[in-house]
Amino acid sequence: MFVSQDGTVTGSVDQSRLSEVDPKTDEAKAQLDTLRREAEAGRLQAEDDAARLAAASAAQDPTGDPVAATDAEIERLEARVQQLKERRTVLQQADDGQADSERQQRDADQRRADAAASTSTSAEDADLQRRAEAAGVTVDKRWGSDRLRQEVEQAEQAKAASSGRQQSRG
Repeated sequence: MFVSQDGTVTGSVDQSRLSEVDPKTDEAKAQLDTLRREAEAGRLQAEDDAARLAAASAAQDPTGDPVAATDAEIERLEARVQQLKERRTVLQQADDGQADSERQQRDADQRRADAAASTSTSAEDADLQRRAEAAGVTVDKRWGSDRLRQEVEQAEQAKAASSGRQQSRG
């Protein structure tokens, strides 16, 4: 198992060392949490399989062994299997909840980024409209940023050229 500087785990995972890893980024923390849940789910599945196998073996007991499983032992094993199934369901629900939480966080981040971009574009458009009107351009409200910028540049160039011609005459 290789642990990078930010705490991301790669390669074959040694489950006994997962608790020693100190993730430094959110991505590394999420990856480590996922690895831990997967390890726990695998352990639960192995216990579930072993309990189911033991219950089936005890119920069948084709050898006629005098140490045959009693009904109480079978019920105990079946109860353990049920507990393991319930625990697996809880882990799966936790995984689903974390995925929803991560998706909501990404959506919120995207909305903030969109709002910031919209605000800066609006401020830029307002500045371009002010410059266009100062340069004597009649602004069409349907124009976008590119058209406003183009009109402002043309008007400012024309103004600079006309003031340059007047200075050379004077």
